[in-house]
Amino acid sequence: MEKASALLDRTIALCHKTPKEVPDEIKRELEKLRPLVKRQEEKLKANQFEVAVLGLEKAGKSTLLNAWLGVEILPAMDERCTYTSCEIWSAPGENDQCYIIEYYPPEEFEKELAEKRKLIKELPKGFSERGDIEKDVQEIEAYYDEIQSFLRQGRYERKFSDVDEVREDLKQAIAINKAQARAIRRIILKTIKLRADRDIIFHDVPGFNSPLKLHKALAEDKLRRCDAILYAKEHDKPDLVDSEVNMLRIADEEDPHIRVAGKIFIALTRIDNSKSCQLLDERIEKARDKWKDVPESRIIPVSPPARLYNLGTGGSDIMRDGKKIIQDLENIGVSDGIDELKNIVSDYIDTDRAQVLERRCKGLLNDADKHVSKVIEILLPHYPDNPEELEQTQDDEEFNVFINWWKDKWNAIQEDFASYYTSEIMPKDHADAPAQEHERLRQFQIAFNELADRFTEDTLGYPDEKFEIRYKTLGLTEEGIIHPQNAHIRLREELHQKALDELNKISSDLAKALEEVIHEIGNWVFDHLWKIEKIRDDLLESSMRLHERVEHGMSTLFLRFARPAVTLFLLSPRGLREHYISAYHSDIVLFGEYYQGENAQHLKTFLERGTWIAEVTEPTEHYLDVIDRELGKQTVISANLDEIKTEIREDLNSLNDYLKNSIFHAAGFISYCRQELDQVKSRFLNNENRLMQQVRAAYRRKHPPLMEEKTLNIENYEFRRGIIIELAEVQKKLAEIRSSAAKA
Repeated sequence: MEKASALLDRTIALCHKTPKEVPDEIKRELEKLRPLVKRQEEKLKANQFEVAVLGLEKAGKSTLLNAWLGVEILPAMDERCTYTSCEIWSAPGENDQCYIIEYYPPEEFEKELAEKRKLIKELPKGFSERGDIEKDVQEIEAYYDEIQSFLRQGRYERKFSDVDEVREDLKQAIAINKAQARAIRRIILKTIKLRADRDIIFHDVPGFNSPLKLHKALAEDKLRRCDAILYAKEHDKPDLVDSEVNMLRIADEEDPHIRVAGKIFIALTRIDNSKSCQLLDERIEKARDKWKDVPESRIIPVSPPARLYNLGTGGSDIMRDGKKIIQDLENIGVSDGIDELKNIVSDYIDTDRAQVLERRCKGLLNDADKHVSKVIEILLPHYPDNPEELEQTQDDEEFNVFINWWKDKWNAIQEDFASYYTSEIMPKDHADAPAQEHERLRQFQIAFNELADRFTEDTLGYPDEKFEIRYKTLGLTEEGIIHPQNAHIRLREELHQKALDELNKISSDLAKALEEVIHEIGNWVFDHLWKIEKIRDDLLESSMRLHERVEHGMSTLFLRFARPAVTLFLLSPRGLREHYISAYHSDIVLFGEYYQGENAQHLKTFLERGTWIAEVTEPTEHYLDVIDRELGKQTVISANLDEIKTEIREDLNSLNDYLKNSIFHAAGFISYCRQELDQVKSRFLNNENRLMQQVRAAYRRKHPPLMEEKTLNIENYEFRRGIIIELAEVQKKLAEIRSSAAKA
């Protein structure tokens, strides 16, 4: 059985590895068979013989067990307040006698209580079981705190020399102490009152007629473990009620190779109620007719109270009524029948049990052989005997499966990417205009404006006190006199150089802003292509190369226009700019063309005079002549310290305005960004073959996210080779079991 159990484990594991090939019906049969074989294996190792003692309420089941033991230990069913499970084990010697109380785990107790409360709501009023459950719940609630104290104990054990020492304790635990009784899940009594030469366990199984699922489940579990059934049945009630039929059905299903009739012993109880020998014979005959498949020798009339009375070990009720019971038995000419029952069960244990055990084991082995053989028969065509044969065709099969899977996946990825790119990244047409700009790139212009503001603040960078100090320092002559015009010119030169240095920071920060968007695309690709790092790295190049390239592009565009603007606005005082205005004539025109701010008038006038002409109607190419005619060629420069500060601040603010509203657009930043982003997009969408190779390589590496792809079902070489080896091992184990069975 140990080999069969191991074989079933391997076969079931094999079925789970190859779920498509093996039908569910066969897997269910294997799963159903496994616990039967496991249980039989455990029983053989333990050499235990388990007897389930069954019977309905008032059939005298507990009294029958007491009579078997020769002492009243278990309370009668009508004394009980719970469905406590009792097990009576044979103890090897007096020093091994003990009783063990196992209390419910608190969570299981609460689950049972919740089920009882639910049943009260579901069962109709007037239903007898509902009243019993309501009473039970009321008593549990009344003793709830005390019950909890017992539940916390978990397990209790006490040794004894004579069962009389613990009889009252057991009665208290099972029947009298209502709080304790409700907290107990199982009681085990180990006593020499059972045969000491074998490991025999009697299961006192209540609960079949309980409305609670938990009680029924516990009772069914006990029944499944039994080797024999001792059935207490009132002799004058031969018909079986539904709960009895269910008991016997479960016993049959659990042990399909040994029918109930082959392992059941019927104890016909309360025979002293028959008033004549003839009536008793008629009732016994009816019982035999109901149990046609059970040998007559195993249908035995008994009177457990009479046995306890004769032994003087019965409870008060038995000792009070026992004399009459004995007299009634004498009147109909029968004994208490307990010895006859014990002898027939002992004979079964000594002789029939071995035959029954052999038949059961053979049946289980045959079932295992049948179901495992079916699995082998189904799998062999899919997996060749020789693992080396598999390697020859594996690559081609895998590639074809992968290609078909990839086509569907790539189409879906392209659609998702197009939707993402349009909604989150791609600007609309003519995006250099703020009103038409895509939201994601409009944020880019906002970032540029913030950089321009920071540039203005950092370039000025002087509080009034320091400004005055720089004015005096730069304007001081050798004679110790401050020359205002020289101070103004040198202040301008100093600010101009500082501004040029700050321009480089703007282009670097602009590059970072664009890189963030590019990295967002890379992260989308990373998330949607199973988090494969290589794909993202290839798409984005290296971080350093990406930064260098984008920063170079930004710097080239920006400095081409920003440097002339800084020179025009800052290098010279207004009265000394004629040379620069002439040199940068085309840039001034270009700045005006791209300007989109409020001061749309001609820039040259402000550069010369610090004022803007209200309106210009002449074409731009004639505008310089208009300025000359209206304002003349003034060369006066500001010399007063306050005037210098005002002029420089006005120029810086105007430079800030032109950076935001003219140079940004003249440089074509949005177009450049769109171009860079479209290149990333194209690099992704036009690189399908490379992407497919990278995904396939990741799959072969068992990249975890790809392993979760339900639609990608490629059995790789190692997996299939493992199946072949496992299948061969199952065949080998099955052959060993067959060989052992043939020799037995």
